[in-house]
Amino acid sequence: MPAAVSPDELKEAFKRLDRDGDGHISRSLFYVLLRKLDPSLRDDQCRCIFTATDTDKDDVISFDELVDYLFQEYSGHVTVNYYTYAEKFPIRDGQLRLADVDELYCLSEVMPGCTISISRKEFGYGEEHTYMLESPPGIVTGLKPGDTCWCYVQEASQTETNSVYCALERVPSGSYGTSIAFTAPALTEEQKLECIRQCDENVAKADFSDIRAWPGSGCEIPDPVDRGITLEQLRAVLAHARRRCEAEGWIMGGRNRGQLVQTDSVNLYDLCAYTIVPATKERCCSLVELVADEPQLTLWLVSHWWGEPVLDFITCLSQHAEDHVLSSTDSPYWVCAYANNQHRLHECISDDPAKTVFKVVMDRADGVVSIVDKHAVCFSRVWCCYEIFDALEGGNYAKSSKYCIYTAAEHMQGMLSRNGQGAGVKSKRLAVGITSGLAPCDYDPGEKTARERHFPIKLIDKAMQVRVQDAQASIEGDRIHILNTICGAENLDGEPPSSHPRYRALDDKLGGYFAHCALRNAIEAGHSALREYINALRGIQLPIFQMDLAGCGKFTDEVAIFILQALNPASLNEFTVTRSSSLTSLPNRLLKFSQLERLNLAGCRRLNSLPPDLGKLPSLKVVDVRGCPELIIPTLPPGVEVLSGKLGTHDNTPLWTATLKDSMSRK
Repeated sequence: MPAAVSPDELKEAFKRLDRDGDGHISRSLFYVLLRKLDPSLRDDQCRCIFTATDTDKDDVISFDELVDYLFQEYSGHVTVNYYTYAEKFPIRDGQLRLADVDELYCLSEVMPGCTISISRKEFGYGEEHTYMLESPPGIVTGLKPGDTCWCYVQEASQTETNSVYCALERVPSGSYGTSIAFTAPALTEEQKLECIRQCDENVAKADFSDIRAWPGSGCEIPDPVDRGITLEQLRAVLAHARRRCEAEGWIMGGRNRGQLVQTDSVNLYDLCAYTIVPATKERCCSLVELVADEPQLTLWLVSHWWGEPVLDFITCLSQHAEDHVLSSTDSPYWVCAYANNQHRLHECISDDPAKTVFKVVMDRADGVVSIVDKHAVCFSRVWCCYEIFDALEGGNYAKSSKYCIYTAAEHMQGMLSRNGQGAGVKSKRLAVGITSGLAPCDYDPGEKTARERHFPIKLIDKAMQVRVQDAQASIEGDRIHILNTICGAENLDGEPPSSHPRYRALDDKLGGYFAHCALRNAIEAGHSALREYINALRGIQLPIFQMDLAGCGKFTDEVAIFILQALNPASLNEFTVTRSSSLTSLPNRLLKFSQLERLNLAGCRRLNSLPPDLGKLPSLKVVDVRGCPELIIPTLPPGVEVLSGKLGTHDNTPLWTATLKDSMSRK
């Protein structure tokens, strides 16, 4: 019945029968309304419906009772397919909001002004598209929980020239293709078929020699951990894609569904179909085994979303390599698309996420770097959430001290001098990263501050909103297995619960980690959600809290109190807040931190008091108050080292330490 009438239409019909306006209609009028909706209903059927609808048994029907009865089976979730994605969206009263589809798939952001339509079927070649009713516009009606439908997008520039989409079932030169929608308003049907035929021929005869170091290069690498790929090899693959993409008319556009792929928008879905799979088909191997002449031991594992442009991906890793002083020729990154044998994925993928190749690599790699796409879609992907969580599992900051997040963001980076003032030196950067502690390129916190301040805080906001139970996967089985793994369920194939304490723990851990990474930026920007950022710190057990406030006058005593209230006293070993121009004191809350070994307040020139009983902290070893001329230092035990005087003294002691394990050895 909801397929024939919307709640708004039903409300109008109800009002016309509700003559006295009291919000109820009698039994006889209810029968009239039912027969307007379905003239075939018999009296006995109407009586049964009335009995089921009159939940409060007052012998009249309210509008809410009517809606609850008619639409009770029409609230839940439907699956909306778009290109290679199959996401679940909530419906209420049989209605789907197109705004929800638009937001998750970032359609308007990629194609401003586009028209979004929903169909109950995936169209074959030559079929005229018929879409589901929208009433009102933007609300698709007539859906039931469990339904599967397809999303089609028409760009604003195509609205007048082509109102009918044609979908092409696309399998380029073998069994490695995927289903796509292709819109080409300027082409006839014959031209479209010719485009596909020509593209198939181009893939079949493609020359892949330019992605190899030399003709005949390649080797067999049995251990997937040794299938890292270097930046030099990644750049060769990108150059290969640029050479072929537009010349051959690649038409699988990832998020640009329905368009010819542009050179700079090639993503891993495109690259896998047009390069990785066909290039390795003859040898039935991974791409790394095709381009390397010996095993390449992984240094860093990369977590990312396949739908981002490969150009942005390589840009981020190039900046990461520069920040970490890594060679482009002998510092391999492990990237699943290149390391896994795409012809034998069953060998590297397990129903149990804890037994996948990824997990093995995670445990053996030196560090993990997350690439965040420009729309932060990665945070809505269950694999990405699980990978990040696994990197931080159990508060294991031995590994997470080498966990970084990078994103493509062009900016001019200025450097700060040691006193926190601008040095006047600027350089153009195409990506920016946030690291745990100092990166190898950072001489001191000022350089870290200058490097990280351009990270878009809107991406961190997205990370703070992660709900792993709502995250999606291209393969529904992966989502089920990962959620059940997180829950600790014995049956990984069972339907995972809609809520679970471990979901909340994961969400809190991810939110807390990213809040910690971006807290300094949020304080400087006066972010409206600053308190939420600080409260998110409760979700993680930080051993080290470090923040340099050079050039930021907004770190007040009140902010310090909020932060210390949020940090876990049982886990914190180091509290570092340097070069604040507004901090004057620390609260007695500091005395709760029984594991605190290092207190670093260097350069906080207005600081004038510390808790009088600071010396009673049982684990305290170092107090650094250089550059705090107004401070009266409380009495401390002989075993506590005090660094005082002007900044510039104790030159062999850096302003910051990189990680806890070398906090006493990095000189």
